[in-house]
Amino acid sequence: SGAVLTIGGFFDRTRAEFAVFQRYFSKVIDYQMEKAGGNAFGQILHDGGTLDNHIKHQAFGLQFVDPHWNQNFVICLGLTPLKDGTAPAVADLLRRELKDTYKYDPAKIIAASMQDGAAVAVAKELGVETEICLMHSADKVGASAIGDLVRSKNKIPINEFPEGQAVMDNVGKMATYFNKTETRMSELCKLAGAGDVIRLRTDKNGTRIAARWNLLYSALRDMIPIKQYAAKHEGEIEWCSTAEAWRDIMELEAVLVISKVLTT
Repeated sequence: SGAVLTIGGFFDRTRAEFAVFQRYFSKVIDYQMEKAGGNAFGQILHDGGTLDNHIKHQAFGLQFVDPHWNQNFVICLGLTPLKDGTAPAVADLLRRELKDTYKYDPAKIIAASMQDGAAVAVAKELGVETEICLMHSADKVGASAIGDLVRSKNKIPINEFPEGQAVMDNVGKMATYFNKTETRMSELCKLAGAGDVIRLRTDKNGTRIAARWNLLYSALRDMIPIKQYAAKHEGEIEWCSTAEAWRDIMELEAVLVISKVLTT
């Protein structure tokens, strides 16, 4: 009836598994270096983000193709706290982790760096070829189209879209309403004539436009039973289910699906 794994045992097991990973990583990289004949062969991938605990981290990995062109390797190397998000600090982190944790000279491995458009200076700091992530760029097009991403000039917003934000907020309230209790979902399920509970997709991922598209698409998928539910509970709901509201949802979904296809 006691704990299967203690805290100390958990850390010991994690360290042991990481040690095994390091050995396998070394075998792969040593083979790559031998076949590359002294030429750098990998592409470093990195991106910064803030976790739910409000601590900034830098995620990074290495991508390369094996010498026989049989497979493409994408290996996660770390998710490291980093308060300073400037290009020199990020470049220093990448060099330090490769050298100290994995025991490799970055200059002998990294040939290029892949990042979003705002972090191209990292590649310059590393002295390698620069590649801009098209997924981030396409994400920004979709985010601008619905008003999530607002650019400014001289601190004055130039592309605000409050109407788009109002539509997204309305669908967000709709999804939250139905996901809040099983009673509401069960009633919606009965109206749809389905045996399983239909779930509206809440956009918990705030960094990818595909999550915003999923929110709209899931609502449109259940549009008929949602309309029936709204008519039955008129005056009780805090979200809008008019013909105009559904037309707006359709229009935004049609725009976002393009970005979604490009980025996923």
